[in-house]
Amino acid sequence: RRRHVRRCSLSTSTGASPAAAPDCIPGGEMVAVGRFGRYLIDTTEVTQREYARFLRCRSAAPSISECVAVELRPGPEGEFDPERTPELPVRDLSWCAAAAYCEWAGRRLCAPVTEWQPACTAVRESIAPAGMVRDPRACVLSAFADGSWGAGPDDVPQPVRSAADCRGRDGSGYEMVFDIIGNVQEFVTAAGRPTIVGQSWSSGPFNPCEGRARPEPHEHRPDVGIRCCAE
Repeated sequence: RRRHVRRCSLSTSTGASPAAAPDCIPGGEMVAVGRFGRYLIDTTEVTQREYARFLRCRSAAPSISECVAVELRPGPEGEFDPERTPELPVRDLSWCAAAAYCEWAGRRLCAPVTEWQPACTAVRESIAPAGMVRDPRACVLSAFADGSWGAGPDDVPQPVRSAADCRGRDGSGYEMVFDIIGNVQEFVTAAGRPTIVGQSWSSGPFNPCEGRARPEPHEHRPDVGIRCCAE
């Protein structure tokens, strides 16, 4: 079955030029998904390696006026060390920083209802049809000692794709979307407002696609990362 994966090698944003040096071209893969309307979504959360590339190569300030003076480097709780942990999801940053990264990469933050939620639901339907992740190793979520969930992963974020079964199964491209449940929560944009969706490595196995918060644009969140979308 064709997977419709696009490796992003060029950017159309103002922050990175298609003529940029190869090590400054935004990386990562996106996949075309959607049951009723196709769109592109990152196959994984943005890694420390890719975010370090952004910090090194960006050449323009964010276009969002309230984010022009934002601190883009992750905070100390994010344990940002792209040389040692390149495949860990980047975290402990703000919605402004997340939006700036996606803009630099020629993408944007996902819409929660029409883009992020359908992707998360597709994954949930494959691993948690009753609303609970029954296999403690299916996604990077906190382990419970209640008999039904006693042997989960370590209670820390993991490299992207570590939970190989944390993806969809329906053949609509969602089988290539990893870690949208667990690992880190993700920034999205709802009606132009900063929003956080999903659950992180410290969350339990119940209702994995639920949870929504409204942070301030510059507020750092140590358990929230980035996943971008595009047309």
